Amino acid sequence: MKNSEILLVKELEKSIEQKISLLKCLNTAYSCSLDLLDNKSYDAFLEKLDVQQKLLNEIDNIDSQITVTADKYESYKNEILAFINGYKGDSNLPVMLQKFIEDITTSRKLLKSCKVLNEKLTYRINEVQNEIKQNMLTFKNRRLIKTGYSNVNTVKTGLVIDYKNN
Repeated sequence: MKNSEILLVKELEKSIEQKISLLKCLNTAYSCSLDLLDNKSYDAFLEKLDVQQKLLNEIDNIDSQITVTADKYESYKNEILAFINGYKGDSNLPVMLQKFIEDITTSRKLLKSCKVLNEKLTYRINEVQNEIKQNMLTFKNRRLIKTGYSNVNTVKTGLVIDYKNN
C-alpha cells in the first residue's frame, strides 16, 4: 500500500471510530426514549429527543470534517479494494485494514440497530399520539354532554309545574 492510501485509511478509520461511539450513544438514547415513553415520562422523553438530535448533528459534522475529497476517495477506493481482495483471508491483511473492516462491520450493525429502534420509537410515538387524541376527544365529548344537559334542562330540581288540560 502506498503512503497516501495508508493515510486515507487512517483518516477514514478515525471518522468511523467517532461515528461508532456516537452511534452507541444514539442507540442508548433510543432505548431510553422508548422506556420513558412507556413510563409516560413525556418531559424526560422530550429531553432525550433533543439529545438524539444533537447526536445526529454530530454524526453529520463528522462527515464534513473529513479532508478526503470524493475524487481522492474514488481514486484510492479501487486500489484499496483490490489490495484487500488480493489477500485470501483476513489473517493475511495488515492489522490496520483488519481493524478498518471490523469497524465498518460494527458501524453497519449499529446502524441497523438504530434503524430498528427508530422505527419502534416512531411506531410507539404514533400509538401514544393516537391515545392522547382519543383521550382528548373523550374529554371533549364528556364536556359537551355535561354542558348540553345543563343547557337543555333549564328546570331546576324541586320545581313544580302546574299543568291544566282545557
